[in-house]
Amino acid sequence: MNNTVSSGAVVLACVDQSAYASHVTEYATWAAKRLNIGLELLHVIDRNPELAPSQDHSGSIGINEQENLLKKIVDDDERRSREARESGRRFLNELRLRALSLGLEAVDMRQRHGGLVDSLLEYQKSTRLIVMGRRGESSGTTQGNLGRNLERVVRALNRPILTVTDAFTEPKRLMIAYDAGRAARNALDMVCTSPAFQGVQCSLVMVKESESREAPKQLEQALDRLEAAGLTADSHLLIGDFETMMTRSIKELQIDLLVMGAYTHSPWRSLFMGSHTTDLLRAARIPTLLLR
Repeated sequence: MNNTVSSGAVVLACVDQSAYASHVTEYATWAAKRLNIGLELLHVIDRNPELAPSQDHSGSIGINEQENLLKKIVDDDERRSREARESGRRFLNELRLRALSLGLEAVDMRQRHGGLVDSLLEYQKSTRLIVMGRRGESSGTTQGNLGRNLERVVRALNRPILTVTDAFTEPKRLMIAYDAGRAARNALDMVCTSPAFQGVQCSLVMVKESESREAPKQLEQALDRLEAAGLTADSHLLIGDFETMMTRSIKELQIDLLVMGAYTHSPWRSLFMGSHTTDLLRAARIPTLLLR
């Protein structure tokens, strides 16, 4: 949703074989139609082969046995790779047919081995928006509500990333989590200039821990920017805990899309002091558009 990206850019939907895949596809289809650009489905197969067989080979074995064991490991790895590729191809084609049924004329598919972050870095020059699930195939083993890839992806890329949670609902009212920082101003500019948000009701919400002289003026300037872009908007200045105030506002204002700057502090600071981004993503069960 960045207007500086080339006209050939697409919406890139990152899908894995989890329950989120259909939600991701439907939101990505909505975005591609609103932006009038193409859609590509990306499935990355994480190459992390399991070593088999499971017997104890810690003792000395002969040369022939070593060769046989190595050949079995290689053959098993190749078999698993073939099975993963074929399963992924069928899975992608089902999602492609779903996107076509929702009104897109053409949908491309990509499948590759490797890491998700490396793959997205390779494709980001031709990408206008990335759509991915809040969690993925690892959701059964990861703790909390966030997948293990999300923060790494957001920190590595310079494209807007739409993270989705549940079944598709067309966004009618969005909230911008606004603190007047650079990332928040970028989010404001994107909402003002992107055709994806035309006709969507906008709410600006700023949360402060205590009274601030600058906050009302900053919020007023941001509201003027939205209205000058022809958007219907309102603003709210709240005092209190960030996560509590934001989640309460999402419910009271009936927000169905959150837009916010993400991970504006270093990973080290987030490690020791926590992150507003992570806290809000865990608490807010609505699609969230993240910008760095």
